[in-house]
Amino acid sequence: DPSNNTVYAGGVSGGMWKSTDGANTWHRLTGWNQWLAISCIAQGPDNTIYIGTGEGLAQIGGSSFNSGSMGNGIFKLDANDNPIQITPNNFTTNSLNSTDPWAAVNRIAVNPTNADMIIAATQKGLYQSNDHGATWEQVQLTPTALMGSSAADVKWSSDGIYIWAAVGGNNKIVVSPNGGFSWNRVSNGMLNPGFPATAGRIEIAISPSNSNYVYLSIATASGATYGVYRTTNADTSSGIVNWSVIGVKGPLFDPFGTNIQGWYDNVIAVNPTDPN
Repeated sequence: DPSNNTVYAGGVSGGMWKSTDGANTWHRLTGWNQWLAISCIAQGPDNTIYIGTGEGLAQIGGSSFNSGSMGNGIFKLDANDNPIQITPNNFTTNSLNSTDPWAAVNRIAVNPTNADMIIAATQKGLYQSNDHGATWEQVQLTPTALMGSSAADVKWSSDGIYIWAAVGGNNKIVVSPNGGFSWNRVSNGMLNPGFPATAGRIEIAISPSNSNYVYLSIATASGATYGVYRTTNADTSSGIVNWSVIGVKGPLFDPFGTNIQGWYDNVIAVNPTDPN
């Protein structure tokens, strides 16, 4: 939209909405009445809008509590904003299905340089499409135990080269240095000094202007503030990533506070033109 007045918004209990006047007024998109649980939205370089459904992060790690609403995979919008489902239709009941990856899509990322390449973080791991969503395959990870674990976040660098994702209970970080063809585990140790040994939910932000700058917003397993980490040398071809803590929990910095909902309310972003 050359006028920059079009906005899409979704909520996990409010459905899919659109504004064409800079968010002064809104209308709910038709065809979404059966899908209230909008979990994520992404836009491809060809301007296709993708919508993920299902609230997969409404649970404290290691607990049995879950208030999340079930979804039914990923949709894209046609020219008239009608939803077209591009993942298998697995809706069975109006409750969260722990055995179906498409019941909860937590994040969608599209290769900024190739509109055909899409990756989704689901409650059963990462799934990737290389044909604009026509077919999907589970991402092969090492160790293989991570493949079926819930993936909370996935981000694609602006150059289309790197993909970073948070997967597994007590989230682990994995990274692909080649657009999703192979993956490496980022773990605490000599190759990745400064990275925490254990953590709860992790959210990722890659600098749009410099893909070597990667930020992590980390919560503890209970949802308290763990810290904000940064690397400025995320060229993972070397296997070495040095991390520094730039947000230390204390009286002046505690984003999750006494509410300790870092397992739910957790987000981080980087200025589009300034990696710092």
